[in-house]
Amino acid sequence: MALIDEIKGKNFLKGTLGDEFANASLDLNNLVVCGHSFGGITALGTTVADKRVRATISLDPWFFPRYKENDSGKFGI
Repeated sequence: MALIDEIKGKNFLKGTLGDEFANASLDLNNLVVCGHSFGGITALGTTVADKRVRATISLDPWFFPRYKENDSGKFGI
């Protein structure tokens, strides 16, 4: 969630990618998170925790570290 807050900063693209992106913008109303393996379960956890995320791509998520949340139905799967 801190990363989402960071990319919402006014000068994020310019500061990260350089001056050629000074006038670029991100569509922050349609955030998508994705990940594979541990990143897949992290993407699911981020989606549950942050309502700004509109879609998730979770490839082969590694559920072991989050089995309690998964077993309780918190992830909705």
